[in-house]
Amino acid sequence: MAITEASLLEELGAMLHHIAGAEPGAVTRDADLRLDLGIDSLSLVELLLAVETHYGITVPDEMGQVHSVGEAADFLTCLLEARR
Repeated sequence: MAITEASLLEELGAMLHHIAGAEPGAVTRDADLRLDLGIDSLSLVELLLAVETHYGITVPDEMGQVHSVGEAADFLTCLLEARR
């Protein structure tokens, strides 16, 4: 079953809320992980581990280079589609 962008953003938002206390309304495609949501390097590692656990995938180091929630969602979409 393909994951929708809306559900992926919702799941990322829940992870970001749990890891960094990001308010759900603040998690938009355009939100900058570091500037808008306060994700630091440790929080980013926690997010990557949460994504790997939740989706059962290995996230390459390149995902650490994304800046916005939208970039992260697009990156994950590509990984999840490649897994099928």
